[in-house]
Amino acid sequence: MKRRLGDGETFHFSEHSGEFAIQYKSPDLSKLIQNNKRLQEEDHHMRDDFRLCARIPVMVAQEWKIKFGIDINKKQDMKAIKKLLNSPDYKYLKTTSRVI
Repeated sequence: MKRRLGDGETFHFSEHSGEFAIQYKSPDLSKLIQNNKRLQEEDHHMRDDFRLCARIPVMVAQEWKIKFGIDINKKQDMKAIKKLLNSPDYKYLKTTSRVI
């Protein structure tokens, strides 16, 4: 049996074995990346202290949890999250050109 759960998620269940799995399909991040780049370019003109500094899609948050054991919902992981966001590998998630 297979049932769509939401955008990019499908639930699979085997009646024979009783096992189940949730399949995740990566969304197209091109619009998010384009918007983040635009915000990075505009950021150097802004002088406020409160701003959006990054957008972390669910798929990236899951990747971080699996690869690095980092949970974006845990305050104690904030230092590691900032380190990842400031790294070249994940700079496309930032909406600011500044170091977070």
